[in-house]
Amino acid sequence: MFPPNTQTPTPGSTPAAPASTTPEYLTKEEFSRSAAFIRGLSEKLDGLVKAVPTMDTFVSLGLLEKAEDGSFKPKAAAAPAAPTKTEPNTLVADMEARFRAELKTRDDALIDERRKSADTAQRSAVVEALNKAGAVNAGRDVIHVSGIVKNAAGEYVQTVKDEFGAAKEITLDEAANIFLKANPELKRASGIPGSGTPAGSTFSPGTQIVSRAQMSDPAWYAKNREGVMSGAIQVVG
Repeated sequence: MFPPNTQTPTPGSTPAAPASTTPEYLTKEEFSRSAAFIRGLSEKLDGLVKAVPTMDTFVSLGLLEKAEDGSFKPKAAAAPAAPTKTEPNTLVADMEARFRAELKTRDDALIDERRKSADTAQRSAVVEALNKAGAVNAGRDVIHVSGIVKNAAGEYVQTVKDEFGAAKEITLDEAANIFLKANPELKRASGIPGSGTPAGSTFSPGTQIVSRAQMSDPAWYAKNREGVMSGAIQVVG
């Protein structure tokens, strides 16, 4: 048997009081406070554990990828997207196209108006030349005087060939006289005013004599053109 584990007091010191053998108990209030503290600490630890991202979280974020064996590795970075081609501003392009179309329409209308004006001026000049040359109906016969152009001097001329085959210009009055000389039935008969018969001329038996006013009627002329061309119908007055 070993002696009891007792410690001999140091000479001159006061011996320690013997330990109490009576157990200590927590009151109900102290136990409730301790339980609440432990419960709050447990909740904080659970929240801290849940807040820590897992490997699956990194997989869902696209940072890691999971292999068939369950291991994780960094996910390969995707190739950079090719730069997109910058498209022009479609609104500005549409406005520019619309402006050009409207400008072309105005230019075409102006060109057409100028052409009509030039045609009208040329027609009037030819009609005037035919009337001066003695045409019966210059407004009707103007379409038969072709090849009329305006030269560099701004005068209406007709280009014809001379006796050597070379091109030359003749005046509009000359062109009108040549046309009526080749088509005498379209020219007014010259005679003494009021006589009704060309001066110094005689008509063959059966020749029909018509007035200038009758000859000027398009419907009558269309019906009797062959007679006029053959000379069976003569115009006087």
